Amino acid sequence: MKMNGVARAIVQPAKNISRAGKIFIIVFLIIVFEGVARKWISASLTLPLIATRDFFAAYLIFYAWRNGYLQRFKSLITALLIWSCCFLVWGMIQIILGENNPLMLILGFRFWLLYVWFGCAAAATMTERDYRASISLTVGLLLILVPLAILQYYSPPGAQINTQLDGDESDIFLLISGIVRPTSTFSFTLGYTTILALTAPFVFAVVDMKKRTVIQSVIAAVIFIIFVAGSIVSGSRGAVIYSGSLFVFYIVAKLIFSKNKRKGVALLSIVFSLILISILLYYFQGAIDATQQRFQEASEGENFWIRLLTIFIGEPSIYDKFSWLGYGLGSGSNLASYVESGSRSFPLAESEAGRILLEGGLLGYVWTLIKLLVITYGLFKSWRMASKLHFIQPLVIWISLTLALLTWPSIGQITSNALLGIMLGLSLMSLKYRNIELFQTNTARK
Repeated sequence: MKMNGVARAIVQPAKNISRAGKIFIIVFLIIVFEGVARKWISASLTLPLIATRDFFAAYLIFYAWRNGYLQRFKSLITALLIWSCCFLVWGMIQIILGENNPLMLILGFRFWLLYVWFGCAAAATMTERDYRASISLTVGLLLILVPLAILQYYSPPGAQINTQLDGDESDIFLLISGIVRPTSTFSFTLGYTTILALTAPFVFAVVDMKKRTVIQSVIAAVIFIIFVAGSIVSGSRGAVIYSGSLFVFYIVAKLIFSKNKRKGVALLSIVFSLILISILLYYFQGAIDATQQRFQEASEGENFWIRLLTIFIGEPSIYDKFSWLGYGLGSGSNLASYVESGSRSFPLAESEAGRILLEGGLLGYVWTLIKLLVITYGLFKSWRMASKLHFIQPLVIWISLTLALLTWPSIGQITSNALLGIMLGLSLMSLKYRNIELFQTNTARK
């Protein structure tokens, strides 16, 4: 019996997925579910799980190099290789001048380079079938992550589902008094917020895809509903603003770039999406009120626009501490603080921009420039595809990656670092495979 739609792609036989696709999915699943093991099985599993996924990430890079797949992105890989050499030379200079040590430099390699190489290697190696299966997995994970988050949200802070084996109720992050900020399968709220951001463009892509049966339309609607519900109960200002902004961009892009004969269908799907959102906002009115209260309390303690500016360019104080050499590549991550002091914190800066400049000094400015060049390249190519071919999926994905590259704590936080590699790989593949359709006909796909 043949299956259609997302369900078919999710349970696609393993033999149809390449080795690179299997490794990519293994890394992705470990990232998403390692928090479950740490929270509810044993905290001692933290380092083994991180080491395992890092090993698979490194293996995929080696596999892509060994079999010549990296030649498919020759210009990109050459630039990345040059950047890696510059990173190594700068790190050695920091060690020689006493601003770093070999262990921190190794951590720097892990945070600055490993998952960037992983994302590029995945994009160069994975097939269209692998990409389709990865998108299906990405949106399919919401069927697990969001119901768990909703259950956590409506459970007391002291409930077992909200506490960790080595923690107590005082360690739980609260949205407001008596209401938790859910973490879902992750050990910290940032992980859940980040995975929502990662899945957002692919949820909208599923909504945008052509449906051939009523069941396929229902599947797309359910995925959209679950995503919106997950964002509402997240308790995160960033998740709410990010999801809302990306959805508005999706609407605008759909209206602008749709073929003239399909603009009516596009408008109808947008209206239907807005109706679903309105129903969910009414149903989760309590969560909306709690989030509004959180916004109000936060605005009383800090200026929203200053906070937003800090995320993109760093705290004002970092420019007073800035050193041309930097304070050590890898030294600003939470893993570095755990290795040195046994506690997780961001010793140099809270913002991603601040950590980059303080860790790398002048090299941090180079890395920022490289990120801007990558963003420009991806946005330009995806914009041309939207304009000429009417494919808006890559453009929405690259808008999402732009925000991720500029705001996620990728060189500071372990989960965000790895998820950015996943996002980078999927974004590069969106330029390679363009308009992916998950809702298949009965005709076998290649």
